[in-house]
Amino acid sequence: MKKLPLSYLAFPGLVLLGLAGCQPAEAPKTEETTVEVKEEAPAASNEVNLYTERHYDTDKKLQERYTDPTGIQVNVVKAKADELIE
Repeated sequence: MKKLPLSYLAFPGLVLLGLAGCQPAEAPKTEETTVEVKEEAPAASNEVNLYTERHYDTDKKLQERYTDPTGIQVNVVKAKADELIE
């Protein structure tokens, strides 16, 4: 049986000690503050434009899954990449 040098055995321990030192420190505790939030939000559009070169059926399903809960209509603009960049 071949014996390993002591440095080979110490290396994993040093790595673990180094990782233990990387733990994030706890954030200092501060007093809670209250912020007044206005109830009025800026007028939001009920639609969003999606510029894409993709043409998969799964994309349409994803867009529907977005529209159903949010009520925001997805307008799809399909073109080649160069045209979309312009």
